[in-house]
Amino acid sequence: MAQQKNLPDLYHERLDGVKELKLHDFSVNGLGQVIVTQKDFVGKNGLIMFYQPWCPHCNSKETKKLWSDLAIIFGNAFPIGAVNCSDFRQQNDELAKYAKILGYPTIKFVHRDGTMEIYQGNRTKNAILKFVCERAKHCVG
Repeated sequence: MAQQKNLPDLYHERLDGVKELKLHDFSVNGLGQVIVTQKDFVGKNGLIMFYQPWCPHCNSKETKKLWSDLAIIFGNAFPIGAVNCSDFRQQNDELAKYAKILGYPTIKFVHRDGTMEIYQGNRTKNAILKFVCERAKHCVG
């Protein structure tokens, strides 16, 4: 069996505003759903990207810039997070299984109650901003 490598996080909140979440930022509700419990997401809508640092789509300059731009645009009113699913020390690989992450990157919309649903739209700034405006009534610009 090949040894797992723990690859570094792609985001750093102090530098780009994207919150790197770990297993302890989630829990399971009474219905068996994985929910976000991280303090910045409590009672708010938000977006979380589940990624693998080795994935060329996740690690592209365009994706990293998009996620950082969204964090800057929305600030704390609509948190933007990321989960490094290769971080086995934090058990994020287990979190990915429980959260039913089947491919990378996977973007999930976070509801105010912490439940999540997969975002299936285009992965452009305009498409995501339109989705957030329609879905969460959090419009910018």
